[in-house]
Amino acid sequence: MDAMQPEPTTLPTAAIIICSKDRHAGLLTAVDHVRRLEYPRDRYEVIVVEEEGSQAGPVAGVRYVAIPRKHLGLGYARNVGVSHVDLNRVDLVAFCDDDEVPDPRWLREIVRPFQDPAVYGAGGLVRCQESSAWLETQELLGIPGSGLRRLADESADAIVPTVVLSGSNHAYRSAVFREFRYPEDTKILRGQGEDFFMACEVGGKYALAFNPKAIMYHEPRATVARLWKTYFARQKRDYLARHYFMGHGRFEALFWKGHRLLLFRSAAACALVVGLGWPGAAALVLLYYGGALLSVRRLYRFVRRKATFFLYPFAKLAADLGVLAGEVVCLGQLRAGAPPMKLSRDKTGRG
Repeated sequence: MDAMQPEPTTLPTAAIIICSKDRHAGLLTAVDHVRRLEYPRDRYEVIVVEEEGSQAGPVAGVRYVAIPRKHLGLGYARNVGVSHVDLNRVDLVAFCDDDEVPDPRWLREIVRPFQDPAVYGAGGLVRCQESSAWLETQELLGIPGSGLRRLADESADAIVPTVVLSGSNHAYRSAVFREFRYPEDTKILRGQGEDFFMACEVGGKYALAFNPKAIMYHEPRATVARLWKTYFARQKRDYLARHYFMGHGRFEALFWKGHRLLLFRSAAACALVVGLGWPGAAALVLLYYGGALLSVRRLYRFVRRKATFFLYPFAKLAADLGVLAGEVVCLGQLRAGAPPMKLSRDKTGRG
């Protein structure tokens, strides 16, 4: 797939769904930017799905859908949005969040992978809204939407195949929603990773693509505590994906290769501190800091502020601690033997 393919004479029609909860001011900003995209206005519609709350209310110029305040999760809200799309009339259904704004050419770029008839889902690059060096460290970590790692790993220019789509920047052909639906909040899912599960299921049958020029700018996660919470939740989601969805055994799902390495490093760090005392602790700090910088050295050229690079190890520490805490919770609370997740439509789904 080549990003330099000519643009089609007739651009596809699209429905853009924005789901919101307790962020009405941010929602209005997002809608304002979406309505001013560099795309023929008669070729796309905007659907807002907002959970009822003290600040919620109709948004002018869009199709507004209010849903009850039952905390049913983002998967449920996305499915409600899709239910208000005329799948016979619209070519593509795209999604973004209420705490981000699109690049003016976002929609024009997110539709480009669909020039390949084999592609049924596409995602784009998510970057943090520019603010400070500390906040930019999150792009080195890989949030949101895999951040700068995705840009460096996949391609700086070309449209390439992928197996994952960022929940805050993705689109599917409308035909996808005749076969699949986003998983909704259940005791197994607990509101995490509906985008990941959906991409796994759709990608198991159809091709997915990534276009780094389809850019969303996301509100950064501002504090160390929020970083910790993000990776804590991500570890639980990853466990759910491997165990309940991919069929891995409980311990295999929890202690997969990448996390076995993290646990080994943690154990070695504890041994170093216990065995050598303060000198061991100092050596541990230097090893962790240097190792963290080496791990992202190829991303140095992408950061806006060079101080970001040297602050990265501190953000990584918060993320690693969140992952370790998530592993402990998964090990102690999640049961083995629950049935695997099923995302394809059944008798209760549309289509």
